Amino acid sequence: MTDSFDTQPAFFDVELARVITACRNHDHHLTDSESRTLAAAYAQQGTPLANWGTGIDVAHTARLFTDTRRLLDAASILADDTRTALCALAEYLRDRARGVPTRADYEHELIQIYAREIAFLRARGHMPYIARTGLGGSCTGLAASLNDKHELYATNGDACLVGSETEERPGPWSVGIYEIDTGHATTDAVHPCLATAYSDAVAALPRPRARTPLHLLRRIATALRLYRKGPHQVKTTLHLPAHFADRLDQIVGLDAQGCVVIDDRSVGLVALTACCHAYGKGSAHSTSGVSCRACHNDVDIKHAGGDVEVAIGRDNIDIVIES
Repeated sequence: MTDSFDTQPAFFDVELARVITACRNHDHHLTDSESRTLAAAYAQQGTPLANWGTGIDVAHTARLFTDTRRLLDAASILADDTRTALCALAEYLRDRARGVPTRADYEHELIQIYAREIAFLRARGHMPYIARTGLGGSCTGLAASLNDKHELYATNGDACLVGSETEERPGPWSVGIYEIDTGHATTDAVHPCLATAYSDAVAALPRPRARTPLHLLRRIATALRLYRKGPHQVKTTLHLPAHFADRLDQIVGLDAQGCVVIDDRSVGLVALTACCHAYGKGSAHSTSGVSCRACHNDVDIKHAGGDVEVAIGRDNIDIVIES
């Protein structure tokens, strides 16, 4: 989902002001980039228009026009220039609207919206995909095979994944694990974060007891002895830009590649991009499927979220805030 308007970077304010000023000329035709700037600034969170503002290819383009008209219905609290810009956005989206979207269009949209959740499951060795169930395949979910006996099915709506195909807002993630042969539910868990719901559901699976081989126990004992008598670590110096001064309490360390790892509190640990110290986002134009939210360059898929490992803890880092 898009960042709130209050947390957008400073350059976003400049671009937004430029677009609003340009729209004073009623002959000005918005570009794709300008329309996304307006959507990122004014769209309500959890709507297709908000997804459009984050760069996602929304399948049901008529919904974008509808969302913009709803904004205009409440535009009495907005400045005249803002209403003019939203009118231009409505015209742009109405002209852009195409025919009835295909299933492939909707699935492409969902893959972009849930790039972080897909990356999380891939990092755990699964091959997630968008699955359709229900009458006529009307319900969508994020599915993956866990092993030769169980499969996972996850949704964040009323028995579906929330996208422009559905008239609802995203809710908590519901993760169910089913027997492949019978379809019977084995475990299920609900949580606002997919990673937590997944972990809870998997942890509840019945597991056969297995004894740890003797040679592994010996290796573990040796590793513990070396850890307890290890040398004193030299702290790593980390230089960060000034805007990090208010976010120091979120930093938990660095990963093996030196990327800053923060506790996002809503989705867990996140590795920020090395180029801009920003979040990653799903991108259909990136070779990895993920781009930097700030500079839009291709970045590693780990920045979409998922399996983040802290190589250097916060206690072993000296942070220097650059002025």
